Order: sequence, then structure tokens, then C-alpha cells
Amino acid sequence: MKIEHSALYVENLERAKNFFEEFFGGKAGKLYHNEKTGFRSYFITFDGGARLELMTRPSLDNSQPKEMRTGYAHLAFCIGSRRDVDSLTGKLRAAGYSVTSGPRVTGDGYYESCIEDAEGNTIELTANHNPWEEIELSDYENHMSLDSVKQMQLINSVTKEQLEAFPAKSVMILGIAGGNGLEHVDTAKYSKVYGIDINSLYLRQAQKRHENLTGILECLCIDLCSEPEKLPHADLVIANLLIEYTGCQAFSKAIEQISPAYVSCLIQLNKGDGFVSDSPYTHVFDKLSQVHHQMQETELTKAMSASGYTKTLAKEHPLPNGKSLQRLDFCRKE
Repeated sequence: MKIEHSALYVENLERAKNFFEEFFGGKAGKLYHNEKTGFRSYFITFDGGARLELMTRPSLDNSQPKEMRTGYAHLAFCIGSRRDVDSLTGKLRAAGYSVTSGPRVTGDGYYESCIEDAEGNTIELTANHNPWEEIELSDYENHMSLDSVKQMQLINSVTKEQLEAFPAKSVMILGIAGGNGLEHVDTAKYSKVYGIDINSLYLRQAQKRHENLTGILECLCIDLCSEPEKLPHADLVIANLLIEYTGCQAFSKAIEQISPAYVSCLIQLNKGDGFVSDSPYTHVFDKLSQVHHQMQETELTKAMSASGYTKTLAKEHPLPNGKSLQRLDFCRKE
């Protein structure tokens, strides 16, 4: 069973049809007109097969304010990336349509904006969900800290080393999750710490856990693949087990935007089947295959060199399950 279509009564049928065709790529079918009742309608078909029926008839009753009525609340379109949401929101605003909220990250982790069409109907523009936005922080941390995995513990100790190794006053941690390693920030050394993640709920927890860094820690919900231009500058970038989920190209663009003097990262070296270690939580990570990139030292070194960075360290850390994490450090070429 599936929902066949949604329907919306409008006062100006042709205007509504043109709106959904121009801004949302809809394709209108043939006009239906019931001469006896005056009822007229179009079916608008969108990518993926969803259909919206636009309807009108004489003597529509709009006496009740919309916020006081039950029933229809809004129509939501998945536009693509966050950048696509920003772009279409700007286009609609420039065309004179009212933007009632956003673009923003909602409390439940969706990136969206809301606009009103010419008749005041709310249209919601949403971005694709990254698989990382659907993984509970507790599942991620429980898996990573298992004795058979022990990546949580290793990342924590390496983060401490990374924070101590470079003469930096500001640091950006990409893929900060719940803030693993933030307890090692020396507030006498660092005046600014940026925590970046695509999952807003992770960031909320990181801030809650590290209230001692208030005024220093700034958490930003940013999709590195689609909105690197939102990244501020930092002297040092730490990216542990992140590049596997962005790919070298997107990571390089992010580094070029941040323009740090130093970059230190951990990549996972897989010596068996699968990039996720076996555990009771393995099923939680099934969708990550959609965004996973197998990472190699040579590939990353080449990409970083093209962005103006020289490799200064390569150090491998073994894990109990046959895998290992490799730390790679880079400094900007003079």
C-alpha cells in the first residue's frame, strides 16, 4: 500500500500550476473541468513519481485562519543538498515569495526552510539526509568503545597528542561527534575550538559534555561535501576517521577553505572484509556504505600536496581486530 497523491485546493489554479512547474520541476497533466459543478484540477507529477492534485471550484470558503484549522499543514519537497536548499530558498525570496523560516537545522536534525506560495500555503524545502544523521550517538560510541574494536580509546589518546603537537592557537575538529578528546584541550593554549559535524544532535551533546569550554568551543552543523564555504579559519585541523566519509576531493576543498597551517588526521586501514568491525551494533552502520570511501595514504598525500601541504608524519596504530589506524600529519608548504 502507498499514498497515491496529495491534493490542495487553490483559488488561482493556473498560477499554482505555474509555481510548481517553475520552482519544483513538476509536470502538469491535462486540465480536468467538470462543467456541471465548476470543479477544475491538474495532476502535477514530480521526480520519483509523487503526484499533487491542484484543485479549484467556485465559492471556496477561506473564512477560517489557516493556523486554526485541522488538516493540511504543509507540503515538503526534498531538494537535494543543503546548498540546493539555500539556493532555491534564495531564488524564491528574490521572486517575492515569503520565507517563513530557515534555512536551518531543526531540533530533530533536518536541514530545511519554509516558504509560502502565492496563496499562503506552506511549502517545506528539505535536504537529503546523510546516513550519519540517522545513527544514535550512544550506538556509535558503544560500538567504538568495545574491547574488540577500541577505536574510541585510540582516537581519544591520539587527539591528545594532536592537540599538543602543533604551535596553534585555534583548532577545528572535523567529525567531532560527541566530543571525544575535547577534555584534552588546554585552554591556556587554545583561544578557539571549532567542533564540526553533520549531526546536530551530536553537537548538542558535545557542548553539554564540555561546558567548561564555554566561550572557547563553537559547534557548527556543516555538511563538508556541500557547504565548505561555511567553514571558518583555524590554525590546526584535526580529522580523525572523517575522510572516509567525505572523500579526498571534498576534504581538500574544506582544507582550502579553512586554510590551516597544520592538518592531522587518522585514516582506517582495513585488512579484512568490511570497513565496520563486527559487533552487536554493526547493523546500525549499514547505510554508511552509501558514503564510504576506502582511504589510502598515497591518495590522501597526493590530494593534500595538490592543495599545498607536505606530509610530515605517518604513524600506524594497530587495533585488536586486525585493522589499524594511520595518523598522517601535514603542514602548509612555504
